[in-house]
Amino acid sequence: MYKKALHTKSIWKSNLMTDIRLAKEAGFDAIEVAGTKVWDYVESGRPLEDVVERLKKYDMKIISINDICHVERTDDEAVRATLAETEKLSAIAQKLGCDCIQLVPLLALEGRSEDEVIQLTGQNIARICDIGAKYGVRFQLEPVGWSPINSLRLTKRLIDEVNRDNFGTVIDFFH
Repeated sequence: MYKKALHTKSIWKSNLMTDIRLAKEAGFDAIEVAGTKVWDYVESGRPLEDVVERLKKYDMKIISINDICHVERTDDEAVRATLAETEKLSAIAQKLGCDCIQLVPLLALEGRSEDEVIQLTGQNIARICDIGAKYGVRFQLEPVGWSPINSLRLTKRLIDEVNRDNFGTVIDFFH
């Protein structure tokens, strides 16, 4: 069981490899890594095996990658992009020993009925979960306060709509 995890958005200016070291030095057992830091590392062309070795060296675990945003969008191009991002990030997560990716629905469905928001977002997330299942990845929803899915009641409805074993929620007290 992990006692404390550092969210790497709180040390925004450093990179993934530095975050791992800093988290250990600060007494953390794990990190929730900002997805942008993962993408920056991957785009640098360096091998993921180096991250795995660094995690071992510092006895650190990545407990979540934060995040795939705009999972509620419904236009074909956005859905294709989200599913492609899910495929790539799920494969990366698996290689890094991370079994969880955070999902964040935002404002694309603002103004629509609650039922429509749940149904449309649920369709997308079900497809995301099906991709992640191939990699042993689960997904946690972060319901942010300013989006149409902004409460535990609505989150529960969405979880029921998605109906996948690899989908749940995280409670972020900031939101």
